[in-house]
Amino acid sequence: MRELNAINAQIQQRIADRDPAGYSAASVYAECMKLKHAVMLAESQGSEVLRGYLAKTDSRRDRLRREQASQRLAADQSFRELFERTVAWTKELHPKVEIALRLVREQLETHPDSRIILFATYRDTVQLLVDHLTAGGIACERFVGQASKDAEKGLSQKKQIAALSRFREGEFKVLIATSVGRRGSMYPPRIW
Repeated sequence: MRELNAINAQIQQRIADRDPAGYSAASVYAECMKLKHAVMLAESQGSEVLRGYLAKTDSRRDRLRREQASQRLAADQSFRELFERTVAWTKELHPKVEIALRLVREQLETHPDSRIILFATYRDTVQLLVDHLTAGGIACERFVGQASKDAEKGLSQKKQIAALSRFREGEFKVLIATSVGRRGSMYPPRIW
């Protein structure tokens, strides 16, 4: 990342100097960052999240004509082959989902009155965990911020408060949240 930041600093300097090459370099840099993000998703978030990211990048080719990095990436033969390969995957390849399911089951079997909060960095990972835990017979809900992204709706503050209330009351045992769940409203000054 240090090297990429150094390259970006040079690119920004060229743009500041009104060097036309700076603008082209910025687009290539954006493409590199998209690839870096895809690798990070594959390594840390899972194959289904990676597939979703690649699909979004591919669909943006038509919607976002102004974003050259997405256009070039989606048109690249290696990208196309990778995307087609991900479509053929029939199950999650990353072990974290099964590990999370096993740990949640163990906790609930040992301590049936438990309330569990799982945090995930990305909304796509939240949804992945919700889907797998639900399929595994665990009652859970997602807890994300208010902003809507792509086709995914966020949760209004009213819906967030309602979800927390249902969680505290035991309607479901597992809450799967993004960083919005780490904020003060999530943990009122009482033990529950």
